[in-house]
Amino acid sequence: MLRRLFLACLAPAIAAADPAAEPIELGGDRPDFTESALVVPPRALQIEGGMTWQRSDSSTTEFQAAELALRYGAWARFEWRLALPNYVRVSSDAAWIAGASDPLFGFKVQAGPLPSKTELAVIVQASLPIGSFKLSSDRVDPQVKVPFSHPLGGPWSLNGQASFFFPTIADSRDSVFQPTLSVSRDLTARSGAFLEYIGEFSRLFPDFNVLHAGYTYQPLPRLQLDVHAAVGISNAAPDFFVGAGFVWRPVEP
Repeated sequence: MLRRLFLACLAPAIAAADPAAEPIELGGDRPDFTESALVVPPRALQIEGGMTWQRSDSSTTEFQAAELALRYGAWARFEWRLALPNYVRVSSDAAWIAGASDPLFGFKVQAGPLPSKTELAVIVQASLPIGSFKLSSDRVDPQVKVPFSHPLGGPWSLNGQASFFFPTIADSRDSVFQPTLSVSRDLTARSGAFLEYIGEFSRLFPDFNVLHAGYTYQPLPRLQLDVHAAVGISNAAPDFFVGAGFVWRPVEP
């Protein structure tokens, strides 16, 4: 069913596009954890989605899809954002949990480019407590992300993000800091790759560190496909995860 859903999302893009046209800059927020420092153009709708399989340890795995996010450019340097609920299934030797996660709603403001040619943005969003009983926090949980991107010359760029999450855990509000840093390279006009560090630090859980890499390819001017994988580089981190997805802008404004 998930494969059919994935193909159904891509079918309109494949049918409507001219593969000979030049690819456009989509500024997708996936597949890396470091989100784009660019907003989508005014009156443009961008759809992003995918799926991820993760092994947390030898006895626990997690699968989620369809990771659907809608980004709409309301004005220059401003976009509205809606992340729809994911189907999540967590399995272990003892039990399993499946259901829908809480959706996210918010906005992104683009502040760059700065005099140093650095692109900068601020993302403010919050979860809506309408997910499944065992997966919802039952509260509105805010989060703030500050992504940046700086050109290193030629096809290389340095990207990073400081994220602050305020999840509800056991009926109390906690805080989580998640820094990321990545180096990306344009391989061709249609493809690119990245290598990314992800950290996560909080009071309630052990700190963890992850090394993440991925590849993107634009087979059509307004459609980008991606594959990515990561490994934990600290004891508390997930063993590894793998994923795939897409970024699609149906119509240019």
